[in-house]
Amino acid sequence: MRKPGLVASDVDGTLLDPWERVSSRTARTVQRVVASGTPFVLVTGRPPRWVPQIVDGLGLPGLDAEETDAEEPDAEEPDAGHLDPDGFGRDGTSPERPERPAADASHGLEAAGRRLAGLAVCANGAVVYDTARDVVLRTSGIGPVLLHDVTRELREAIPGCSFAVERSTHGARDRLDEQFLAEEEFVGIWSNADLRVVPADELVGKPAAKLLVLHDRLTSGEMAAAAAEVVGTQLQVTYSTGAGLLELSASGVDKASGLASIAEEFGVDRSDVLAFGDMPNDVAMLDWAGHGVAVHNAHPDALEIADEVTAANSADGVAQVLERWW
Repeated sequence: MRKPGLVASDVDGTLLDPWERVSSRTARTVQRVVASGTPFVLVTGRPPRWVPQIVDGLGLPGLDAEETDAEEPDAEEPDAGHLDPDGFGRDGTSPERPERPAADASHGLEAAGRRLAGLAVCANGAVVYDTARDVVLRTSGIGPVLLHDVTRELREAIPGCSFAVERSTHGARDRLDEQFLAEEEFVGIWSNADLRVVPADELVGKPAAKLLVLHDRLTSGEMAAAAAEVVGTQLQVTYSTGAGLLELSASGVDKASGLASIAEEFGVDRSDVLAFGDMPNDVAMLDWAGHGVAVHNAHPDALEIADEVTAANSADGVAQVLERWW
């Protein structure tokens, strides 16, 4: 591959070491990528609120992980007649927002991209987030009717499962209590300080960027097989851990689609994109990119689709590849 025009990397299990840290070698290498004028994009299943600490660890410009809650945007919101109260359209999508600072929506990613390291694809492609301004630029969500129907069907297909949703707000620190909602049964298995327990009808009452399905006695692979038969093409089913957790996005939304939108804004052809990953939720991105690289510790599905296998995340596998050019 010639020198990449854009570098994209998954976070957990790929860019981070096994202790979820950014190594000094990886940070220095990524800084050289950005200093050379090449865009570097984080592409993760994480929500925006879990991204600032990664940007900090890389030593890149961004929202300080220790900062207090972001201020509300000053610009007017889009016409409320076309949006639900949480900022999504009735179909589960959100328009590109002109706030902070106001700008033509068609130039939102272009303006953010001038920093070359300010953008992240979150929630497996459902959210495009500007880390430097703490602004969610775009969300592709699952509508409430579909959420209601799919959760009902999955309860029957996977007895004992429980649900949570990730909702997109204006930024990483905006309305934290509205971002991660779950049933009580979900919290009983996976306790997380960010979670807020809500009744089942409230859980599916608004659009969500991602639907999470949890089971304490099944693997993610077993759940994915059962869910695929029920969901079909209605939603995108994937997972980033084998420990009984599925991640569902809107149909056609995955890391590849999210990254493709950013590459287009930068004017970079897919053949010039270098992407790194390790799990089934990275497979579409590794396949789409001109050169897809799996770390040695990757899931078999990622290893099979990758153009190259580098060293494990414990041995700076991402940095080892990037050092060919930077």
